[in-house]
Amino acid sequence: MVLSQPLRAGAGGTKFNRAVGATAGSDPDSRQTPAACFRRAGAGVYSPRRRPYTGPRPDTVRRWLKGILPDPHVILESRWIRVFGSLLQDPNLWHLNRRSASGAVAVGLFMMYMPPFGQVFMAAAAAIKLRVNLPIAASLVWLSNPLTIPPMFYLAYVIGALLTGQPVRTFEPEFWLDWHNWLGVLGPLMLGCIICACCVAAIGYFTVQWLWRRSLLREIRRRRERYAAARDSTPSSSRRI
Repeated sequence: MVLSQPLRAGAGGTKFNRAVGATAGSDPDSRQTPAACFRRAGAGVYSPRRRPYTGPRPDTVRRWLKGILPDPHVILESRWIRVFGSLLQDPNLWHLNRRSASGAVAVGLFMMYMPPFGQVFMAAAAAIKLRVNLPIAASLVWLSNPLTIPPMFYLAYVIGALLTGQPVRTFEPEFWLDWHNWLGVLGPLMLGCIICACCVAAIGYFTVQWLWRRSLLREIRRRRERYAAARDSTPSSSRRI
């Protein structure tokens, strides 16, 4: 469908109106479709509709997350994520709000203690199922890398061995590199990984919830102070008769 008439972007117009006016106001033959105008307005490929404004937003946390997250196109190039196909078109996987961010942090930190092979695939599957932010969930699993895996999994093994009553083996490379010894420590290791995954996921979830709420309350307080200062500095229009 093509726009029948070009819209003009006024001084107080929305981004959508400004984008349409910029493309269709100068040349009647250069009219764009509504989807293209939304993309020009910055709505993004995965969020073609903008939600109505519902109050102050915690822009500090959102700006920080957007600054450190990889581009969505980089995420989509992963072979572990491309397999989900049309499921990646869900807008909830790319929105950035308190629920999606905290849930994605919990998913990513939980999958960090899963087997090293296929962590990105498991994180993406969980993000799609829970409808949380996919880039955050897929990025956090990279905290488990060849440098951090030995201390992480050894700590999980120690916790599991203490809970099961088994003697704790010291961190000897010769013992752990011999795959014949892995069967004896597999049980405590799996138990410890599940416990550590649940703990770090809960800590990450509630930490993001607290930071987001703290940023939101700070923004509300700043706006109230700004409105109060503007109201006090405005001269009164009441006149005595």
